[in-house]
Amino acid sequence: MFEREENEEEIIIVQKPYFYYFFTAALATAVISNLFLDIQGLRTVSIALWLGLMIYMAVNFKMITKTRLEVSDAIKQGTIFVKGSKFSVSNPFTYRIIKNLKN
Repeated sequence: MFEREENEEEIIIVQKPYFYYFFTAALATAVISNLFLDIQGLRTVSIALWLGLMIYMAVNFKMITKTRLEVSDAIKQGTIFVKGSKFSVSNPFTYRIIKNLKN
């Protein structure tokens, strides 16, 4: 979900878009399976996607929480720069946190 690089001057956190693709697929299959109740296979796929999403979130909970707290602190301190798009593979959402911002 996140790729992190750190040196003496800055921390760069790149948020990979694959989680959002997975979430969108789970949501789309759930909506479609509820609209068309006769498609049992789609309902099974929807349940499997949601279970996979929950397991993924549970396994990565500590990393997600740590990253969100770090970004939140950087926002409060004004030491963060953000670029990119959450759904783009070629230009992923990137946080750049400056460790020692000199005014």
